[in-house]
Amino acid sequence: MTWFIIDENGYRYPVTAPGLSLGRAGDNDVVLNDEKVSRRHASIQVRHDRLWLYDRGSSNGTFVNDERVSVEEPRLLQSGDVIRLGQSQLRVEQMISPRTSKPREPEMAASPSASVRPVEGLTSAQIWQAALAGAILGLAGLAIVALMVVRPLVQSAQSTPTPSNSQAPLGPAMSATAFVLAPIEDTPTASGGTALVVAEQGRLLTAYRVVYDPNTGRPYNRKSQVLVRLPATNNEPERWYQARVVRADRARDLAVLQIFALDDGSPLPNSFRVRPAPLGGAAVLQPAAALSVISYPVEISGQADAQIGRTLALGSGYLLAILPDQSLGEEVGWLQTNIPLSYGNIGGVALDEQGRVVGLYTGAEPPEAAAEGGVLRPIEMAAPLLAGSF
Repeated sequence: MTWFIIDENGYRYPVTAPGLSLGRAGDNDVVLNDEKVSRRHASIQVRHDRLWLYDRGSSNGTFVNDERVSVEEPRLLQSGDVIRLGQSQLRVEQMISPRTSKPREPEMAASPSASVRPVEGLTSAQIWQAALAGAILGLAGLAIVALMVVRPLVQSAQSTPTPSNSQAPLGPAMSATAFVLAPIEDTPTASGGTALVVAEQGRLLTAYRVVYDPNTGRPYNRKSQVLVRLPATNNEPERWYQARVVRADRARDLAVLQIFALDDGSPLPNSFRVRPAPLGGAAVLQPAAALSVISYPVEISGQADAQIGRTLALGSGYLLAILPDQSLGEEVGWLQTNIPLSYGNIGGVALDEQGRVVGLYTGAEPPEAAAEGGVLRPIEMAAPLLAGSF
C-alpha cells in the first residue's frame, strides 16, 4: 500500500515513513511557489497505513475539500481528497498494489521550478557539513521508497496517448540517480541538481550548469569539486562523497563527474563500486513513446538548511518529436516532450518504457523548441564525454 501526493502539474511524491513537509521554504519535501503559502505550512504523516494532514500554524490555513484543517487536530486523508494551501492544490492518491489498482485517467506531467539555492550565513565548508548532517535524515527512507514505491510508480506512470507497454522498471535507474551540491566559491550559495551514475568506478553524468556557470563558462569553485550523495541500496546505506568535474561540454550542456574520496576527504576503499544505470538509445524512439523523468527537485531558499534534494520525484509523459541540433550537426539533438520541465529538475534523468536512460534535462532551450513541454538532451550526446579514461 503506497500513498502519493500529486501536485497540479501531475508530479508525484511518495509518502513514506518519514512523511512529507509542505511549504514555501526550500527545505520542504514539496516546495510550493506560492506567496500565500507559509514557509513551513503543513506536513503529512503515515500512521498505521493511514494518512494524516497537520497544519503547522500556517498564516492562511490548510484546507481539505474546502474544509479548513484545525491546527490542534490533524485531518485523516482519503484517496481522492484535494488539499489546498494558499492558491496551490495537491491531490491524494492511494495505490494498494499494481495488480488491484484501477486504470486512471491520464494526467499532466511536470516538475517544480528553480535550481540554484542560496544558503545564508554559511561558508562553503559549512555548506558541506550541513549537507552531510541533512543527508542522514533526508534520505533515510530512500531504500524503503525503492522497494515500496517503484512498482506502484510503474503502474501509475501513465501518459497521453498511452503506449501499448508503459510499465517501465524504474528501480535500477532510481538507485543510480544521485544528488549533487556544488558550493560557489566562498559565498553562502550553492548549486544543486541531479546526476546519473554511468560507471561502477563512480563516474556520473549531469547537466553542465549544475557544476559550471553557463554565463562565464567556469566552474562554480576553483577546485571544480562537488559533493555527491548516492542513494541507499540493498548493500550500502546512502552517504556523501567528494567528486570533481573531469569533463564539461558547454555546447552539449553536459558534464562528467568522478567520485574520488569519501565525504571527509579520506580515500575510497578498494571495494568501492556503484551500480550504473541502464542506458538506452534516443534515436530509436518514436513519437508518442512513453517517457518518465526522475529528479531531485531543488528550490531557491535563503535558509541555511541542508534538507535539499530530499525527495526523488517522478514526472511522466511522452515524446513529441526529435529535434536536430544544427550548431553541432546532430540529427538527434533534442527530445521534445510534453513534460513541462523547469530549472528545478536540472540534471533530471529521462527513461524509456524499459526503464533505460534515453536523455537528460540540462535546462537549455533550443530555438526550435515548441512552447509545450520541455526538451532533453539525448543520451547519445554524452558519448564523446564518456569515451576513454579520465
